[in-house]
Amino acid sequence: MSDLADANNYYFDNVSLKINGVEKIKNGDLEGTDVSSFKVKTNRGGVETPVICEHLSYVYVPSTIPLTQQERHDTLVYAMDKWISGMMKACGGKVKAWDLVNEAISGGGNDGEGNDGEGNYPLQHSEGYNPNGTWDVGGDAFYWQDYMGDLEYVRQAARLARKYGPEDIKLFINDYNLESDWDDNKKVKSLINWIKKWEADGVTKIDGIGTQMHISCHESETILNNIKKHITNMFQLMANSGKLVRVSEFDMGYVRGNDRWGSSAKTADLTEDEHKRMADFYEWIVKEYLRIIPADQQWGICHWCPTDAPSNSGWRGGEPVGIWDINYYRKHAYAGFVRGFGGVVTGIDDVKVDESSAKKGIFDLSGRRIADGTDISTLPAGFYIMNGKKVVKK
Repeated sequence: MSDLADANNYYFDNVSLKINGVEKIKNGDLEGTDVSSFKVKTNRGGVETPVICEHLSYVYVPSTIPLTQQERHDTLVYAMDKWISGMMKACGGKVKAWDLVNEAISGGGNDGEGNDGEGNYPLQHSEGYNPNGTWDVGGDAFYWQDYMGDLEYVRQAARLARKYGPEDIKLFINDYNLESDWDDNKKVKSLINWIKKWEADGVTKIDGIGTQMHISCHESETILNNIKKHITNMFQLMANSGKLVRVSEFDMGYVRGNDRWGSSAKTADLTEDEHKRMADFYEWIVKEYLRIIPADQQWGICHWCPTDAPSNSGWRGGEPVGIWDINYYRKHAYAGFVRGFGGVVTGIDDVKVDESSAKKGIFDLSGRRIADGTDISTLPAGFYIMNGKKVVKK
């Protein structure tokens, strides 16, 4: 074709189309400039008038090199090593605690299904998963355990995290619905048993369990009491595991009526009494955590939603999930949360101080100095540093 580069006109005749060496269109007659002059012969020897194609889709059919099971394993360990080492290097040892594995256990929602043969929920897998081992399991999700096995993928992740992380690193397994009342806490029981399996090699160590606790306060006293019973049971099971215990994604909605699976009420519709009921539930949960979990196993409580969710939020949209409202004003839920930790935010006139010492003046907990001459009695309720001592303004 390079010989024709300087030509102004081109003429092609007797053009045929081959795909993979097989001639699909034979002896095309390209006489003239109108599409009607383009004729192609069919495989049967007849002649057809072609049509103009307005859209062409290119389908890429990749070629693959079959891998042995060991090669697949080694390839995935390489990828896992690269990711974990990169994360640990980027954090420079400053991040001490990690969710090593998130949401590994099946049996979510209210299905209560699944059994690993030992009475536990199995791990999550792709629909096309074959325990005998296939590379292409289909679907849109990727699960390490589909390819590396239920035990190996956690053990490898733990090994690499400890290899590249700080010496005092803490590794957690995090999951949701561990407080499940509909299956008598089967999910947290399953998780604890899976941790025992992962640690059975005598090398792997899981430091803690994270329970997400995306829950709802119910109007029905019967439903709420049953939920409370299983929250207590969850904390007892986790305490008995000997692992560190963290409430990792704590938030709360509100459900009216007597339907356990009823729709959550919207923030705009909630009454003050319902807000107070949520506050009381927050207080009870925090106190139950502190009561049941030994002090040396307490790894803290993380609230998932600082403010109520906007109506267009992808997470519990329009629901009263925050301890502040959408404008960052404290709610009754905030008071319940603080009461749970032993503080009192209303009805107390005095100010309690600790025994620490530092420079004079009043500061907020971010270190910002309150204007000189400000009387703490005029400040909103909250925590402050006053003349070097931590105080609670009630």
